[in-house]
Amino acid sequence: MKRRNEDPARIDPGSRDDRPRDFDAYWAEIEAAVAPFEARRRRVRNRLLLAWAALAVPVAAVPWALVVQGGEDWMWGVWFVGSLLGAAIIWHWATSGFRDDFKCEIIEPVVRGYSRSLRYEPDGGFELDEVAASGLFPRPVPSSVRCEDLVAGRLGATSVRFCELEVTGVVERRRGGRRERKRRQLFAGLFLIADFHKHHRGAVHVLPRDPSPIRRLLDRIRGRSRQSWGDEVLMEDPDFNRHFTVHSKDQVEARYVLSVSLIDRIRAFRERGGQPLMLGFVDGVLYLGVWTGRNLFEPRVFRTVDDREVYRRFWEDMQLFGGVVEAFALNTRIWTKA
Repeated sequence: MKRRNEDPARIDPGSRDDRPRDFDAYWAEIEAAVAPFEARRRRVRNRLLLAWAALAVPVAAVPWALVVQGGEDWMWGVWFVGSLLGAAIIWHWATSGFRDDFKCEIIEPVVRGYSRSLRYEPDGGFELDEVAASGLFPRPVPSSVRCEDLVAGRLGATSVRFCELEVTGVVERRRGGRRERKRRQLFAGLFLIADFHKHHRGAVHVLPRDPSPIRRLLDRIRGRSRQSWGDEVLMEDPDFNRHFTVHSKDQVEARYVLSVSLIDRIRAFRERGGQPLMLGFVDGVLYLGVWTGRNLFEPRVFRTVDDREVYRRFWEDMQLFGGVVEAFALNTRIWTKA
């Protein structure tokens, strides 16, 4: 079932037996595998609960001993960190094999069903410098990324990669005459990098104007990063301006990149996905970030996996994010400049 070494560039997209199927075709392929996974899930859940129960005995005994023996403050810290670490180790031990097999036998067919020219790597993703090149995270500068569920290949003439991504940065503050460093999550969702076949130089960034914690974070970043992103560019579409802010150091280039049709497509994609999104157009490359608020392609341990609607959601997520090339008309070769 695994096809990790297949080169998607060698698959002829013109053959189109890789044309996206409907959900019923995908369900017919995986239905027989669902019931065994549900039985396995229950075994994993029971094993996990038993292991956690066994861990709870020494974890509960340590605080009692510290109180009776008058333990020092640092001992409580060691106890707390050790408890979390023990729980995490048990989780990994109990679920890793189930997770890996689920992704290979259930999630990989979702990608294959969308297009045979795409490959799926459960633990794949982007490097830190690739994410930083988007310019979407100017301050604080990203210090680490965590990725999974990479989908990569070519759709028509367009090279595309996307994965689930968490970006973390380090913020420095002065408090009481001391400098403190604190890690802050900058982004958690799905991140896509694709060819943008409208040649341009420089950068244009499209950011959400949604009234949410994300907006407040972006407002703080925006206030310190105007020099990095450039001035705000007001587009001719008032509805688009209500939902997004556009930043560029070149107003003419921004309007060249963001044509009327592309603005309509961005707005339609936002309405279809229902989640805040941000875009960066940097030297002919499109970067797209969508806050999803959930882990998209993970098996559930404490809830049944024997539910057709669970798999419909997997399928719909793939249709949405795999459809970016079509949604933004990235295969429209008229955009390419000599």
